[in-house]
Amino acid sequence: MAEAQYVVQLLSIQQSYQDSMYELVELTSAATQDTSLMIDDEWRTKNAVVFATWRLNGERLRGLESPEAYRSAHDHFVAASHHFDAAADYFAEGIDKFDADSITLGIAEMQAAQEDMLKSSDALEALVE
Repeated sequence: MAEAQYVVQLLSIQQSYQDSMYELVELTSAATQDTSLMIDDEWRTKNAVVFATWRLNGERLRGLESPEAYRSAHDHFVAASHHFDAAADYFAEGIDKFDADSITLGIAEMQAAQEDMLKSSDALEALVE
């Protein structure tokens, strides 16, 4: 895969993760204001879409073959994708079972994912400098 094609796909996946994280923040903010949303089918479905997006993004990302110059950025992003997958599982379990511990684990996985995404972004920026 040519470098330009790889970067376009990588940035598309990164944008999708970012958009879905914003969506999750909006959903969780709404639920902190109105806890009855935790049993609302529409709210739960919107969360499920976020988690499915994370899983699909991870599959897309792990299916890419990175050019050698992008290996470090790619590897950090792949690590982030595994954290997003785990976060999705924990959040889904926490919502389904009303389990705060699972949600806390999901938050920790999401934070770890964000740290790896920052490392990936730093590696990409280093290529441009």
